[in-house]
Amino acid sequence: MPRLGHTDTKTVQDMIDATLPWNIQITPAFTPSRSQGFSTISINASYIFCHSRNASGFIGDYMAWDLGIAKGTWSFELLFNSEVNRGILTLQIDQVEKATIDTYSATPTYNLRQTITGIIIPISKKIELKLIVNSKNPSSSAYYLAFLGAKLTRTA
Repeated sequence: MPRLGHTDTKTVQDMIDATLPWNIQITPAFTPSRSQGFSTISINASYIFCHSRNASGFIGDYMAWDLGIAKGTWSFELLFNSEVNRGILTLQIDQVEKATIDTYSATPTYNLRQTITGIIIPISKKIELKLIVNSKNPSSSAYYLAFLGAKLTRTA
């Protein structure tokens, strides 16, 4: 292994990149770095992690996490419950919208998964991953959201 005093910057960056995780799990118990309106946690044995972090039902509710992440291509998987009063969630990374996920359903359904692929992180860095409830399906009666968890997976 080369000594750091004699290693070029690219080699050092490659060593740092190799130590960063390829999978990042976010459960409802993983307290966000910042949030508004997601202060309620519900317990239910039917949920995949047996609890959910719930939006208050107002437009603009959000959760944000500061995460150290390696450069590469990533996928984002959201675990959620759908129901007649659910909102549409926007996924942002460093304030750039990456996708929206409609969590409304006429029939309540637990433990749904939706995956967003092809998220490019050009350099290893700390990112802000933010989930915002900022709209709703026209058939939905409110802006609620039941967050069961999320996973970031580096695919390349």
